[in-house]
Amino acid sequence: MSDEISIPTTSQSEAEAGVINDKAMTPLRTKQAIDALGVSQDVLASSAGGEMVGLPDGISTVADIMSAEDGKGAGLVGYSASDTAEARKVQDEMRDRPISIMSYYKPSVDGSDFAPAFGRAIDAGERAIFLPVRAGGYDIASGVGRALDGDLHIDANGQALHFGGGGKISLSGQVVATGRVLATDAARYVREVTLDSGAAIQRGDILHINTSIKPAAAWDDTKQDCVRVADVAGATIYLDAALNFHYTTDDAVSITIYRPHRFTLTRAIIHVVEADGTNVPRVGFELEGLDGITITRPRIHGDLPFDRTNNIYRRGIYIYRCWNWLVEAPDAEAMSYTLGVYGGSRYGTERDVTARYCHHANADVGNFASDYWLDGLSSQDCYQALNTHPAFRCHARNCDVRGDYGLSNWRVFGGSWTGSMIQSSVDDTAELPQFQNIVPASGYEYLNADADFSAVDVTFDVPNRPSKTPFGVRFGRTVYWSRVISANGALCSYNAGEVDTLVIGPGNEFGATRAGVPPVGEFGSVRATTVRFDASAGRQHSVASAATISLPIGIDVVTISGTTDITEITATGHAGRRVTLVFSGILTVVSGGNLRLAGDFVTAANSTLTLVCGDGANWTEQARSAN
Repeated sequence: MSDEISIPTTSQSEAEAGVINDKAMTPLRTKQAIDALGVSQDVLASSAGGEMVGLPDGISTVADIMSAEDGKGAGLVGYSASDTAEARKVQDEMRDRPISIMSYYKPSVDGSDFAPAFGRAIDAGERAIFLPVRAGGYDIASGVGRALDGDLHIDANGQALHFGGGGKISLSGQVVATGRVLATDAARYVREVTLDSGAAIQRGDILHINTSIKPAAAWDDTKQDCVRVADVAGATIYLDAALNFHYTTDDAVSITIYRPHRFTLTRAIIHVVEADGTNVPRVGFELEGLDGITITRPRIHGDLPFDRTNNIYRRGIYIYRCWNWLVEAPDAEAMSYTLGVYGGSRYGTERDVTARYCHHANADVGNFASDYWLDGLSSQDCYQALNTHPAFRCHARNCDVRGDYGLSNWRVFGGSWTGSMIQSSVDDTAELPQFQNIVPASGYEYLNADADFSAVDVTFDVPNRPSKTPFGVRFGRTVYWSRVISANGALCSYNAGEVDTLVIGPGNEFGATRAGVPPVGEFGSVRATTVRFDASAGRQHSVASAATISLPIGIDVVTISGTTDITEITATGHAGRRVTLVFSGILTVVSGGNLRLAGDFVTAANSTLTLVCGDGANWTEQARSAN
């Protein structure tokens, strides 16, 4: 009996097919099977470890697979096609996604400073930059500035950007022309200007007009306008909005033209690193000459301790010479200003602001910026939560101000407050409120000619300010109050002849002894050109007796408190009106001077005296009663 076992071997065709499993493979048949796959045994035998076979030309090693070069690495792998999507390579897919800032960060060169990485990313043409989660956030320790040649979106992904040591990110539109001047005068509200040259200017550019003229002596803000170009015809530039100022060729105007782009910032924590008492202006993002700024849910904060009264040096975001900006749901703490809006910037909206322990809570809108809307503010423990200076057409609604210890100021030419409550511990020693009260320099009185201001559904809770107003409108065309409550202080419109039409609407409630228009002499003479009253508005007010008293303008019934004899009643502003005085105590109204009575009138409690002012200088008795 033989010990040999007979095992059948595969044929060449069986080896190349690779189907059966009950026959043996000889070395020859194995070589033939490999050759049939397109990879020769000779190649395998000559590989020096790490080389790979069966791949496209130019790719034969593991290093090739890992390479970031075009055509290698991720370029080999793709998404398969489907009924709704084309097949794509991974590298193409990744290029269409926001680039990580880490792709441009060079630790050996930059250290811990990420400002240079932002500059490199923008220089490389990146339009969407993403910040991955990083313990401790990202330090911005130096300044980086770029003029954008396209739109830019930074998704901060909830990461902290620490702006310290002068670090900031400055982004602007391309400057296409500078030093242009007016060829002819440019009138306010005319939507065109003629320059010395219209070269290089095109539709959509931003035109900024600047001067060194100060239209209001109380402020350093200079006369300027920021408008968008609607069209160009030679040297005539047509504008998308009217100018806010008149300009002449003697104004030493300097004009800059920007080619703007859009900027979007989402989910950023902006940390302005600066010790309190260091009087050096600091800012996180600085934006100039852009059109279409959207900033969503920024968390903006400084370091504690923080002097809310005097520290005016911390700004989270600086918007300068821009159009169409929107900031939604900012949350601020220990900041001078969450936003600074200057350089005549136009058409801005701020929504759902939350602020704690700040100098101002809303955007610091000044430098003759215009058309600002604040919709929703919740502030706690700030100095002056609501503030603008000086600006055109600023409107605020749905504001809840709690725990202020300063006096909110709305220094504007035209504006409104609606649906808000203002609580402050400010006392009578504080400055007068500044709502539409900018005193124009000579020649700029026209700024008040169309400045309308209204306050509707506003409550002032200022218990420590019983004798001075928490709200005052000094200038303007039309001033309107309705459903305004001021339980502990007067509500005023004041100054000589500067309010053309004062409208007292329904539902106002004033708890001070002086309310409505203040008496002559308290803030200067009061001469409203026209006074109208809503039929349902309250009209009974109280005045303390004195030798000379002033009655609120337009009030039909006035209660006279006290026992001091009266020898004169100021008549300025009362021409054509009839007033009934109701006396609380005993005193004498003396006939003579500008009081043309049927003899002296000795009053008692509830006595009345009805007077008519026919000429704006004297009062004539119409009736009296001792009740």
